[in-house]
Amino acid sequence: MTESIPLPQSPSPSGFVDPETRDLEEGAVLFKNGHFDAAEALYRTILKKSPHHSGANHRLGILVLGSGRPGHAVEFFMKALRNQPLEYTFWFSAIEALIKSSQFENARQLLALAHQQGLQHPQLQAWQQRLEHIAHLFSLEHPQHWPILEPMAIQLSQRFPDLPQVWNVLGTLYLQTRRSGLAGQALQNALAIDCLNPVYWSNFGVACYSENRYEIAVTSYRQAIALSPEFSRAYNNLGNALKKLLRSAEAAEAFQKALDLSPEDADVWVNLSNVLIDQGNHQRAIHHCEQALALSPHHVAAHNNLALTHFALGDLSTAQTEIDIALGLDPRSENAHVNKSSLCIELKQFGDALFHADAALSINPKLAEALNNRGFIHELTGRLKLAEADFRQAIHTDSNFLMAYSNLFLLQNYADAMPLESLLGELCAYGELVSELASQAPHPDWSSTSSPSSLQNLAATAPSRIGFVSGDFREHPVGFFLESVLQHLDRTQFQCFAYPTTPKEDAVTQRLRPL
Repeated sequence: MTESIPLPQSPSPSGFVDPETRDLEEGAVLFKNGHFDAAEALYRTILKKSPHHSGANHRLGILVLGSGRPGHAVEFFMKALRNQPLEYTFWFSAIEALIKSSQFENARQLLALAHQQGLQHPQLQAWQQRLEHIAHLFSLEHPQHWPILEPMAIQLSQRFPDLPQVWNVLGTLYLQTRRSGLAGQALQNALAIDCLNPVYWSNFGVACYSENRYEIAVTSYRQAIALSPEFSRAYNNLGNALKKLLRSAEAAEAFQKALDLSPEDADVWVNLSNVLIDQGNHQRAIHHCEQALALSPHHVAAHNNLALTHFALGDLSTAQTEIDIALGLDPRSENAHVNKSSLCIELKQFGDALFHADAALSINPKLAEALNNRGFIHELTGRLKLAEADFRQAIHTDSNFLMAYSNLFLLQNYADAMPLESLLGELCAYGELVSELASQAPHPDWSSTSSPSSLQNLAATAPSRIGFVSGDFREHPVGFFLESVLQHLDRTQFQCFAYPTTPKEDAVTQRLRPL
């Protein structure tokens, strides 16, 4: 950080020191001892009385710059510079703040003005070189330049550790190459220098999302939005993180806001279709995917989501066509490989299913959905220990992935007996997790409006009503077991209702309907 040159003192013959000079010196002592809030308050007191006080403006600028607000610091440095244009330190500080807040054109203009004023100083040349390095760095951000970009960014981060743009470029590069831990560290360095940059906050959120730290990602995206309310990409990223936390209504709201801001962004249409699929609104999901493809005909995720939707509707032929299109467009699409694996499981093509699960994991070893699919394949083919290992790894990778818990606990019915105390402990922990997730999601009020007496009268005259909720009213153990139960229920005493959580139907579903 640029240090200020001590201001010359010209005490009166009587030895009197004016109050502003005394307060300025006291602020410098507070700053040196780490009492930043008190120092800032003192500097602002001086500026309230004398708004153009060069020393107070400059020292307040240094304090604001050091707290990660370079954009705000520019204002104070420029006021100081206008009042004392021959003070080199003020030029250095203003140029530093402009560069750190990514106001590159303004920094270039100020450097040019310094040269026009005849100012010559090695520090001015140093900032000129930094600007040139940053411009060259930005010119290499295309993927084809990544092999050159990484060593250059690392070298510049070591040479100029106070430039946030270098850390952001390095963090973004790490994200693109699936090194989210390193990305998070680099982006934290950028935020420590400029905490008011919405792009840095959004990128840090992406790093946290990639590490499955979804709550922190949500906080980061919200911070980016607070700094830039029309930052559509931050709304889109926020929707993805909220979806992972099973807060689908909030996710849909975030995606819709992104769509309002960027209706031509095919990614947002696809992401909103994800929420619609989760909510069972498959026709609207298909519409959103088709909108995405109208904007971007080769959009891999749109074809992938169409496959998901048709798979959920039981149209396996169309689902397979869409997945094959997605894989043809991008053979390294991890989500397409996962969905191809799911389709092959449904078709009982376990060899192909395992191939595509492994292909997804070769691209992203932390993909919980692929681990869960592989575990399910192992379970179906009798390799129970491998199945348990994969389910547990999926849970370790994404602790909110409820399907893996369900599969793991069902596996205990077939695997070697787990100690009852251990199983009970895991089940209780799972119950607490689900309760916590459920408490975070809004629910409609289903309280009964009927009086207790009317309910008693109804119970005395009407058969008891039983609701069955499942995603497996089909060729599945649940469907087979339920069929025999329903056949033996006395319908004069019981009225039955089925609430399927998926739209899939088959021959077993048709047999259950009349029961």
